[in-house]
Amino acid sequence: MGENDVMKLLGAVAAVVVAPVLVTGCSYGPAPHSAPASSSTATNSDAEHPEVSILPGTALLGAPLTAKGATVTPRADTMALVRQDSVDEQELGIEVSFADVSAPIDATGPNGGFRLLVSGGEQIPPSRPVVLKSRPLPARVIGDVTGWVFFHVRPGVLPTQLQLTAAPANYMLDPQPIAIWAMSGLPAASGPEAPPGPLPPARPPAPAEPAPAPPPASDTGGNGGPRGPRLPPPPRLPPPPQLPRPQLPPPPQLPPPPPSVCRHTTLC
Repeated sequence: MGENDVMKLLGAVAAVVVAPVLVTGCSYGPAPHSAPASSSTATNSDAEHPEVSILPGTALLGAPLTAKGATVTPRADTMALVRQDSVDEQELGIEVSFADVSAPIDATGPNGGFRLLVSGGEQIPPSRPVVLKSRPLPARVIGDVTGWVFFHVRPGVLPTQLQLTAAPANYMLDPQPIAIWAMSGLPAASGPEAPPGPLPPARPPAPAEPAPAPPPASDTGGNGGPRGPRLPPPPRLPPPPQLPRPQLPPPPQLPPPPPSVCRHTTLC
């Protein structure tokens, strides 16, 4: 084999090696992996179950929102605002209903519950009712229930949001909103609820019946027998006689002592 034949053989081998490179081309980085057969199934599953958003749901007050799987609806048509006599505050009451509750939800308390956001950016926690007599919500909702949540607000303050908050479990974090309702205004404040009316006056006591008169003296004796004639009154006794005072005789005169005695005493 001559030198020309060797060169022709090397050229043919080089052409065989270079041809696939020219066909496939070069790329920077790894080649894309082919999708496995199960990828279509996973794609269909993701389309059927989209990811859950971590952002709280928002709506106008009165519309239902889902929180922790339950449907929470604060009523806007029954909202009440009442003035208080003792302090310069107003009591706001909002009726809220919980439906389809499958996990405990805090309605009030430090670990979550409702908060009222006012125009100044302040968050007002719920308070115990002072004037309103509506049934309050339990502190922790564990089933379907309808009740009221109460807030004490200063006159002139405009609430902007009603928030339902919850603290992430086992993370020691502050409660964060899980549902937000926008508020456009408040109803007109009314006076405090009228106290219950006084009880009707008691019936006056019946007049006391007069005591029965004593029975007249009977002329009959004991046991219904006839009574004898009346006895005359006893005679009056005369006063006792005045007795004279007794006169005692004078004491006897003793004879003088003999001279022998007088000689030795001064009694004589």
